[in-house]
Amino acid sequence: MIKFEIKNQKTGKKESYSKELITMGEAENFYAWMEKRESEAKKDEPNVKKMRQMEREFFVSLFSEQGLTEEDILNNMGTKQYSKALEEVFQEISGEDGESEENEEQQEGKTEKPSQ
Repeated sequence: MIKFEIKNQKTGKKESYSKELITMGEAENFYAWMEKRESEAKKDEPNVKKMRQMEREFFVSLFSEQGLTEEDILNNMGTKQYSKALEEVFQEISGEDGESEENEEQQEGKTEKPSQ
């Protein structure tokens, strides 16, 4: 599940956005975006600004039914908050579960007690 809040800097009002799942169609849109991004990145002089805008457009498309706009992101969302929300989107698309990864990392540090 993807969930985040944005605080409007002018009004102080918080708006919540959430998404239970990423559909296969949305995932296909993501893969198409990745191909465009890679194509742009391979250019002699890639347009990094264009790449960031394409990323925001994809992100907004996931929450547009809830009223999210690119302007909301640019004017009201912090960089850490945006990065965290994007990470959650990528985890959903790849089918990863952040909680299970955390548990695996915790388990790696443990050693079994020898049986007596």
